[in-house]
Amino acid sequence: LNLQLKYQNLKDSIGNNPPTPDKDTLDFHSIFVIGKMQASLQGKDNAIRQLKKQLSKLQVTISDTERTVKVRTTDSQLTKVTDPVTNLQAQNDLFRAENDKVKQHYKELYDSIKITHAKHIEQVTKLTAKNVTLKTSVSKAKVQPPVLTRTKHVVDVEPIVLRLRNNRDAHLDYLRHLKESVETIRDIVEEAKVVKPLDRSIVSACRHTKHSQELLEYAIGTCSQGSQQRAKQLAHTLLIRK
Repeated sequence: LNLQLKYQNLKDSIGNNPPTPDKDTLDFHSIFVIGKMQASLQGKDNAIRQLKKQLSKLQVTISDTERTVKVRTTDSQLTKVTDPVTNLQAQNDLFRAENDKVKQHYKELYDSIKITHAKHIEQVTKLTAKNVTLKTSVSKAKVQPPVLTRTKHVVDVEPIVLRLRNNRDAHLDYLRHLKESVETIRDIVEEAKVVKPLDRSIVSACRHTKHSQELLEYAIGTCSQGSQQRAKQLAHTLLIRK
């Protein structure tokens, strides 16, 4: 750089003071020195150019390096920011899945309650209709007393055949059959008494059927004893004859 400055000063002095043919003419040695200095300066200029090129390359390299460092720094920062975001996203996905499970559970529970409620309404409706029917039946039963049918209580009493009127066993069978008929009549009267407990004629009929039943029981017992005694006497007579 110092040589370049000297050369520049020499050029300026030569330009400002042009040589004269009389006294300012340079000798050969001075010209050689100047040429040598010019060559040296030319070499230095080349070196300077090379240095500038290397400097430009270094600047480009430094710029690329800085850019790479910035990119790496940015990537590192992005990585630091991305990791928490990824964790938050994973937690959000877990919460969302758990929320979906809870929603499904409550939906199933609501559907079950809805079905049970519909069944209960149906049962209550049926019971209400049945209750109305029972009330109607009870009302009709109070207003319309039950009618005694002949098929429920059959009274079948036929007189003794003429050829068996003197037969004690036939009379005993007749009395037993008559007793059953009286019991049937008494059942009919008892049912009528339940419907009309204050009816005097029904109360009187109930009392008479009871007395008739007691009388028939006494007659059957008496006939049975007579038949037994007669059977004993007959057996004793046969035994004596033998």
